[in-house]
Amino acid sequence: MAFLNQSVLYALLLPEDTVKVIALMKSEHPKRNETLAEYYFRTYQHLLENIVLLEVDTDLLKIRQVKNP
Repeated sequence: MAFLNQSVLYALLLPEDTVKVIALMKSEHPKRNETLAEYYFRTYQHLLENIVLLEVDTDLLKIRQVKNP
């Protein structure tokens, strides 16, 4: 999480008109019905105000944006 938070911090320092995207490979928790990207968004969404969080599913070859339902 520290490296991800560091990436978010760097993205926040970019100019306002910059499109900011962070992509995470899909990783599901073995016991919870939540992926890493969903957990990160739920926990740190206050930092992601101007950042698009994407989740990449390499098995299904799909990309989805993680956001509020």
